[in-house]
Amino acid sequence: MESEQKANKNRTKANKMRTVTQRVQHASVTIDGQLSQLRGREIAAEIYPEAGKMKKQMEYANRRGIPYVVIVGSQELEAGAATVKDMRTGEQRQVLLDKLATEICNS
Repeated sequence: MESEQKANKNRTKANKMRTVTQRVQHASVTIDGQLSQLRGREIAAEIYPEAGKMKKQMEYANRRGIPYVVIVGSQELEAGAATVKDMRTGEQRQVLLDKLATEICNS
């Protein structure tokens, strides 16, 4: 019973979170896999619809009320990581790609 309540609480929390990621041409397979993992945890996630400047992408996230932005550029890809930006506080942290969904769920 307790584990069911915890799972419901996590689902409720996850449903309130949204992320947006930036697609980098050579990283699309990695990003698509991460997107699937986020959605698998019932976290609404999307990829910015077009190539554009970072400022424009951040404005897009702000307009849509997206609390977390995940950035995977060439440097992050080499490190096997992503930069996660909390749009409410401006805080940024680097997260290993294989732990991305867990980190966002626990935020």
